[in-house]
Formats: sequence, structure tokens, C-alpha cells
Amino acid sequence: MWLRTSHTPMTGRRKAEEEGGGCRLKMMAAATLRIQSDWSQALRRDEGEAWLSCRSPGKPTLYGSLTRRGLSSEGVPDIAASEGFVVGEVTKKSILISCPHENVSTKFLAPYTTFARIHQKSITCLDISSGGGLGVSTSTDGTMKIWQAANGEIRRLLEGHVYDVNCCRFFPSGLVVLSGGMDAQLKIWSAEDASCVVTFKGHKGGILDTAIVDRGRNVLSCSRDGTARLWDCGKSSCLGVIADCGSPINGIAVGTADDSVNLGTPEKAPSEREIGTEGKILLLAREDKKLQGVGLQSRQPVFLFDGSDAFNCCTFLSSTYFLAGTQDGNIYQLDVRNTNAPIQIIHRSGAPVLSLLPYRDGFIASQGDGTCFIIQQDLDYVIDLTEADCDPVYKVAQWEKQIYTCCRDGVVRRYQLGDLYRLLALENHPQKCREPEAQERFRLLAEAYDVLSDPVRRGIYDRFGEEGLKGGVPVESGSEDAWTPGYVFHNNPDRVFKEFFGGHNPFAEFFTKDGVEATLPFGGLRGRGVMKQDPPMVWDLHVSLEDLFFGCTKKMKISRRVMNEDGQTSTIRDKILIIDVQPGWKQGTRITFEKEGDQGPNIIPADIIFVIQEKPHPRFKRSNDDLIYVANIPLGKALIGCTVEVRTLDGRLLNIPINDIVHPTYCKVVPGEGMPLLKDPHQKGDLLIQFNVCFPKRLSPNKKVLLKRALLP
Repeated sequence: MWLRTSHTPMTGRRKAEEEGGGCRLKMMAAATLRIQSDWSQALRRDEGEAWLSCRSPGKPTLYGSLTRRGLSSEGVPDIAASEGFVVGEVTKKSILISCPHENVSTKFLAPYTTFARIHQKSITCLDISSGGGLGVSTSTDGTMKIWQAANGEIRRLLEGHVYDVNCCRFFPSGLVVLSGGMDAQLKIWSAEDASCVVTFKGHKGGILDTAIVDRGRNVLSCSRDGTARLWDCGKSSCLGVIADCGSPINGIAVGTADDSVNLGTPEKAPSEREIGTEGKILLLAREDKKLQGVGLQSRQPVFLFDGSDAFNCCTFLSSTYFLAGTQDGNIYQLDVRNTNAPIQIIHRSGAPVLSLLPYRDGFIASQGDGTCFIIQQDLDYVIDLTEADCDPVYKVAQWEKQIYTCCRDGVVRRYQLGDLYRLLALENHPQKCREPEAQERFRLLAEAYDVLSDPVRRGIYDRFGEEGLKGGVPVESGSEDAWTPGYVFHNNPDRVFKEFFGGHNPFAEFFTKDGVEATLPFGGLRGRGVMKQDPPMVWDLHVSLEDLFFGCTKKMKISRRVMNEDGQTSTIRDKILIIDVQPGWKQGTRITFEKEGDQGPNIIPADIIFVIQEKPHPRFKRSNDDLIYVANIPLGKALIGCTVEVRTLDGRLLNIPINDIVHPTYCKVVPGEGMPLLKDPHQKGDLLIQFNVCFPKRLSPNKKVLLKRALLP
């Protein structure tokens, strides 16, 4: 049992060839479970209900319902299913449902949070930066925006495309964005200041998809004009047309091809400006029902596969396997070494497949009927990302355990997934599971994690399978007799479990001294599996009252320790953090940059928090949304009236008449001349004029007599 079994389909393929005379096709049109899109909200209420259905090809659809009967003693909702369905694990954001008659199970996952104010209309594309801090998205409202991935707060508006923007993605650095639009232009943007630094022109039709080669010295684009082009970012020029299909190319993907694949030879020497194209293959998802593979450096065709309908998207699972989705709902899995027939076809509905994304040991797919699901080799159930209802989910992006989707309803949804090994290990640990086969499942899980958590072992397994991993493979740079040593598991699953969770008794906090199981708290086990985060780093950010009145942008340069690719060593690197100070912010406002502190092999980087501190102002003091101005006036004017001149923060000169007698507690209120309100900057607080009455140091006898007559009875 492996957490990643990418070679399992190959075994099935060989068996099919032996039994069926070379036929490779394996159609997966199993039963599909569906649930009410807002089930998590419906089941929050006592006796709340949500509908269920199970649709199996060629059979009547089975309909049912879920009903909440209250809370269990552990605080978990008690959910009952109607006849034909079984409720499994239930959490606040997920529920596992099975239909035993059709032998199908699905875990339905509700969004962890939603962002509904990024765009005003349908969101057609999105991506998440490599650090998980920023998101970028495009919409049919004509905008492209960069936003904070944690809370959806808009950071930048990228303006420059003439018509709608079809696609956008971050470069690996996370500081640069690549976009393509219906204006046939490909643009590169700075995420720091929203400037467009490069514009590529050459396509004759709208750009439909893009790809980045390695670290981003070269990029790729495909267009409605039927061409795919390679671009040089440094010179802002086209390095060549990779393919000219005569049919719109809806999607592309670039990946490293298996060594056994013949990618062809270039007709002429590649330009020295081509970086990272050697050994790469480019997939083209074409409108004319064809999926094409082209050698990126050679420009030579590698294969041409005919599908059932127009291809919308494609992606690589590994150097051997790739996926492609069609307009009629088919997802083809193919082997790049032999594309005569697919390994399998996954078909869950007839809605168009709009997005495919490799994820851990499987993939994520989204379709035009609002479904978005995850298939992983080692789960006996599908994970269904819910709440989109029937609105198409156009794109999926992922960072670590967080998945983001964009939809026709104009909402970005963020889903939170748990660790696969953690879930399976806890479920099958002999101390928790009393089934006879639990011990063996637990050992196989530990062996799989021991292999897949090591990059060298995982690389061998991905390329050569279990046989190559355990039997050894030839060393590429050595002699003919040089082989890698075969992998042998140490056969101590408890050691793997303890190393992952930390401590010598990972279940200690869940059991009493006499071995009786205690009530399980929420939050899971504490240890390496849930790494401890460093305490936040808090810095003051001093800003002027004018900055808080108008708003401004502050760039803060930090130096932090960043892990290198080997995962063990680190270097000190500088980074610019951008803070958009909003009109109306107050002293004490906290701006958090999640996980931007020093990185380490066994820690979660600390959050960096900036706290707004107001600088002293020569004229005003602030009180919430009001401004206080102290006017110095002589005693005579305090008694008979005067006019006070006040220079506002935006430079206007106010002449305020004072007709009242100014007593020690007197305050003149001028409405609407204070600080902007944070919720509505067009509205402002008040200007409060307080007075410092200046008394004369001495009075002549005549003046005293006059004052006595005027003021005293």
C-alpha cells in the first residue's frame, strides 16, 4: 500500500493488453454522490436537513437526505442519513457519506472561508503565489487584481489590457505576474507596484493560456490563432512558434519528458536565449478534439491523440503520465511513452472539464456544472469541494494544504485539507483500530511515508516503480555495472509514527493512565506533524496624520533566513513587504504578513506584524475619527467673538466664526472636517476647536474701571 501509486494504472494496462489483445482503455464511470451545495449551513441548525443523491450510469438515481439530530458528547454534530446512505466521519467543515449499494464514498468539504468582494462579476482565472501570501485573479468585470490570500484584501489593480484578461499566473518568485488577454497581448507585471514591465505582441488572436519554463527566463502562450509561442522575458521578444495547429489552443502544459520519449532534433541550433527547454515536452489542448505533444526545444511533434470532444485543459502528473479534460466531461489519463490509447477515462458528468491541477498523489478537477473534486490514489473516497452550486468552477489553485477556486458567481473559495498520512495513520493505528488487518495497514502506511517523504527515494519510485526502488536501478553517470542499492524498509512503523508526530507516546494525551480512552479534544496531536510556529515579530510603523488622512503605500525592507532547495541549509535574503495604508486607519491598527519570518527545517515561520503609530502633528491631535485643534485667542475676543482660521490637512483654509462666549470648557464643533471613516472614506469625523484664552498680564486703573462697569452689576 503506497500513498502514491502512480504505477498502479500501468499494472492494469498490462493486464488489459494480455487479456484483451492490446486494448488499454479503462473507463471509470462509477456512481457519483451529490449533496446540497450549502449543506454545512443547513446542518448547523437543529433538525436541519440537506438532500443527497447517488447517480449510477444506467440506473435510476437514488435520492435521500441528511438530518441533524443535535450534538454528540464530544461536541460533533450528530447527523443521520436516510435509507441507502451511511454517514461516516463528521467535522465542522466536512462529512463523509457512503452509498453501500453502489460501493461509493465521498467526503464533502465546505469552504474554510470565502472572498466575495474581490470582483463584481464572474472570476475566470486565479493563481496563488509560491509563498501562499498573494492571489491574483481576472474577471469578466474587466479587472485583474492582486489580493491578500489570507483575507481577500485587495493589494493591487493591474491595468493595461484592452479587453478581458483570460489567464493569469505568478512566476515562481511570487513577485511577478504573467497574464494574457483577448487583446492578443502577453504582459508581465510587478506585484509590488502593479507596473507592467514587459508586453509581448505577436499573436493574432486572444491568448487563452500560459506556462512558465523553469524559473521564468522563458514563458509560453497559446492563442485562438492556433499557435503556441515561446518568449524571451529578458529581451521582450518571441523566440519562435512552437506549434501552428490551425485550430484554437485552449490550454497548454509544459513538463519534463521521460528519457525514453523521442522528442526529436531541432532543425537549427536553439538560441542561447532559450533557457530550460531541453528535455521538455509541451502539451496542447486543442479545440479540434486533438491533444498534441511537441518537443519544446526541437519544435517536432511527439504524438497526436484524438479525443471525444474539444480539449479544454491539460496537466502533467509526472514525467510519464498526464491528464487532459474535454468539453463533454471526459478526463483522459495517458502515458507519454504510448499514447495510442488512454490508460483510463474518468467521467463523472457531461459538463465541460475546465481545470486540472496535480495534487499530491492525484489531481483536482473542476467542471462546468459547479463540481470540483479531488481524486487521490490511496483514498477509497473522492473529496468533493462544495458550495459552488451549479455555477462553473473555472480554475483551481493550490498552496500546501489550501485550495482556492474561482467561479461564475464571483466568489473565491478557500478550502483547508488535512495531511493524508496523518489521517490514515491515526485511523489505522493499532491502538485505535482493533481490526486484525490494522497492524499490516499501519506498517504499509509507514513504509509508504518513509519512501515518499525522501526526495531521492520518491524520484526513483516515480520513474521506476516499486520494482526499481527495491531492486535498484542503474546509476546514470556511472559504469555499466553501477546500480543504486535497493531500498529496504526498517520494518518499524512506530518509529515513523513517532518521528512524524513527535514524542515517544503520541497518544498519551488521549488516554488515561489505566489505558482508557479519554474524550478527544479538537485540534489533533501535537508534535512534528503540527509544527510549532515561532512567536510573531511585532514592529511599529510610524506614519503621519496626512498619511492616515489620504492613505499611502509603505515599503518595508526585511532580511530573513530562507531555506534552500536542499531543505537543510539556508541563506539570508532581503524582501520588500508592501503595506497599503488605508484612509482612516487608527493608531494600533495591526497589519499581519503571515509566515514571513525566518524559515527553518522544523518550524513554521513567524508572522510579521506592523502596528500603526501616529506621528505627532504640529496643528492637530486625533480623537477617534475627530481632529482637535487648539486656538489661542485673547480674553477680549473670547468675550465678544472672533473668527478662527484653521489650515486643514488637505490644505484648505477654514474661517470659523465664533459668536459664543468662550468659557473654559467651550468647544466649537465643525462637522465633516475630521478624519475619513474607515468604512466609508467619503464620510469624515468632526473638527473640534478648543480654546486657550490668553489673559493680560496687567491692566491699567482705567481699564479696570471699565471692566468693572461692563462685567459686574
